[in-house]
Formats: sequence, C-alpha cells, structure tokens
Amino acid sequence: MINLIFVLLACLSLISCSSEEKKLFEQATQLIKLAKETEKISYKDAAKLYNQAQTKIDSINSQFPKSELARKISEGNLEIDIFPISEFENSILPKAQLKAQAEENPLDCALLFSQKIDSDYLKILTLTELSDAFLKNGNTEKAEKLLPQAFGISEKILESSYKTNALIKIANGFIDQKKFGEAFTVTQKISNFPSQVLLLTQIAIETQDSLLLKKTMEETKIGFNPDEILAQIIQKFSENSNFQKAIETSQKMENPFPKARILSELAGKLIEKNETELAKTLLLQALEEANKITEKTSQTIVLTKISVNFAEANDFQQALFTAYKISDKTAKSWVLIKIASQFAKQKNYTEAFKTSQKITENNSKVFAFLEIGNAFFENSEPEKAFEVLSFALNTTLKITEPTQKIDFLLEIAKKYFAFGEFEKAKQTLLQALNLAKTLVNFQTQNDQFKKIAV
Repeated sequence: MINLIFVLLACLSLISCSSEEKKLFEQATQLIKLAKETEKISYKDAAKLYNQAQTKIDSINSQFPKSELARKISEGNLEIDIFPISEFENSILPKAQLKAQAEENPLDCALLFSQKIDSDYLKILTLTELSDAFLKNGNTEKAEKLLPQAFGISEKILESSYKTNALIKIANGFIDQKKFGEAFTVTQKISNFPSQVLLLTQIAIETQDSLLLKKTMEETKIGFNPDEILAQIIQKFSENSNFQKAIETSQKMENPFPKARILSELAGKLIEKNETELAKTLLLQALEEANKITEKTSQTIVLTKISVNFAEANDFQQALFTAYKISDKTAKSWVLIKIASQFAKQKNYTEAFKTSQKITENNSKVFAFLEIGNAFFENSEPEKAFEVLSFALNTTLKITEPTQKIDFLLEIAKKYFAFGEFEKAKQTLLQALNLAKTLVNFQTQNDQFKKIAV
C-alpha cells in the first residue's frame, strides 16, 4: 500500500513537471510572436520581448535539465514559433539586440559593423568619419580610440593615392582632436607634397610653432604660392566657425589680392552671424589691401565684394565710398543695385531712390527699381511697390535694344502678376508682344513670342 502511494506521488510529480515545462515553452512562443509584431514599432521594445523569451527557454534547461523538452532544446532542432530554436538563439536574438542598439545609439552600431568591412581603405574612411561623429557628440573617449586604429590599418594600403587620402583624413582627425603630435607623425608619412605642406602649416599655426611655420613656408616657396596654402587653411577654420584663428592666419598673407578677398569673405560670414562690428573692421583691412592691387580686374572683384558686404552690414557710407572706387561701369552699377536694395530693405526709401538714380545704365537702373519694388512688397507696402514698377517700366522704354527691352517688360509683367495686378501685367505683356512683332530676324522674333506666350 505504501509503495503504491510512492508510485502515485512520483507520477503526479512528473505530470506537474511536464505541465510546467510546456507552459514555459508556450509563454516563450507567445513572447516571440509578440516581439515580431513589436518590431514594426520599436526594435528596443521587441528586443526586450525576445530576451524574455530566451529567459523562459533557459528556465526549462535549468529547472528541468533531464527532461525530454530540455534535450530537444539542446539539440537545436525543436521549432519555436516558425523557426528552429537554434536559429532563434544564434541569429534572430542577436540581430534583434543589434537593431535595438542601433535604434538607441546608431554610432555604436555603425562602429560594430565597421569592423566587418573588408576593404582597408573604406574601413579607414568609416573609422575617421565615426571618430568625427563621436567627437561632435561629446564622446571624446571613443573618438580618440578610433584614429590610432585607422592609422595602424593604413600601413596595409599599398596604392599611393588611396594611402595619401587615408592619411590626410587621419591627420585632419588628429588636428580636430588637438592631438598635434600624432597629426605631425601621420603627416610625415604623406608622400604628396602639397597635402603635406597644407597639414604642416595648419599644425604650425594651431600650435603657434613659428619655426615649423617658417620652415614650411620656405619649402612651399619652391613650387607653390604660400598664400594659396594659407587661404585653404583659413577656409577650413572658417567652416569650423573658428574665426579668431582664421583672422590670425589671414594676417600672414603677403599678396594683397588673395588677402583682400579672404578678409572680405570672412567678413561676409561674420555678418551672417550678426557680428557686424568685427566684420566692418575686417572690411576696412580688406579695403586697405584692395588699394594696393594694381591689376584692375582683380581690384574690381574685391572692391565689389567689399562694397556689398559694407551694405549688408548697414554701413552705407563705406559701401558707397567703396562703390565709387570701382572703375568698371557694369560692376559699379551692379554694386549700386545691391546698395539700393539694402537701403529699401531697411525702409530707407529716399536713399534707395537716390542711389538708383546714380546708376548711369538704363538696364542696371531697371534692375535696381525691381529690387526696390521687391523690398517694398516684402515690407507690405504694395502701393509703393507699384510706384517703383512704374519707374522701372518708364526706364525700360528708354532702352534701345529690342530683345533686352522685351526681357525687362516680361520681368515687370511677372512682378505685376506676383503682386496681384493682373490688368497691368496684361498691358505690359501686350507692349512686349507689339515690340516683338517689329523684329526683323525670324528666329529672334520666334524666340521672343515663345517667352511672351509662357
């Protein structure tokens, strides 16, 4: 009787055990199904569900190691949901964890996948880009680890141009991290002389190493213009908004044309950032350099830029003063158009008109009136905008060249149309059409008809 009781208890224990195993397995299956649906919304939440499913499977192995179900799980052939359990553990689950990591931190995931890139050159490019991204995200520890790894890989590259490009990327990365010793070491291995000079000059400027700068500049003079090298470095400083370094470097330039051009460009960027006082100081320096330029075309280029920048900085006195120094009539007219437009944007319409009247060429004067008209309309003063368009129309009628006159009539018609004055737009188009009919050349006439039709 006692033996029978023991047998019954043992059987009940086995039934209970089997039922618990099955319950855990079913729970794991349901968690996987739910995780698959959750992936459509969130990889992070899906990964949690997959991990819970794995925990259920591990519980079967730990709580019932000698069971039939545990044996089948260990063999890996047992199906859970729609795939073998070995595929779930070795493929589905790791991929889900990677996706979750990518969703939470894309850079870490990208770093993980970068190690699987076969091409040494592409791996270096990826590592340098990731280093830059980590640095910008404030993770300097990870950023600093990647460049030495990239430098080590560069030793395997045999093709000269690929190796040079890879080393330039690595050196620039070290410079951005302010690791100038490492940057110098990498630069020394670059075989391309201009690239090496550019990097060495930047390192010398960053570290204020006057001896290195002097040596590099002397070597540069053998086959290159030092100002061109400095201009490229200034450009990089400017792109990184390091204007102080850019301005300091510009003072080392000797040739007045590139120096004036660079100073004017820096001033333009400062104006965009509302640092107008510093911008105006640079523009005065640029103007001083421009006065030293003897070649008229080069001087016109920089004076044009300086004058427009003064206008954008709302220093109209200096803008006009510089404009009148321009010897080329077309360039001077273009600058006066920009100054007149800037006056109008500042609602100084009297000076805008006065400036436009100083333009001698009728076609340039029309452009000025159109710019002023735009400014009026943007400032919600349509009546004044229409008045200015009337001036533009009257000036257009004084132009003798017919195709140019037609082009301006079409522009004025477009403005009337944009401003909602449809009747005036039609009348202006009719004037253009009547003028086109008088053209002798058939092809020219046909081209004008097409423009008017559009």
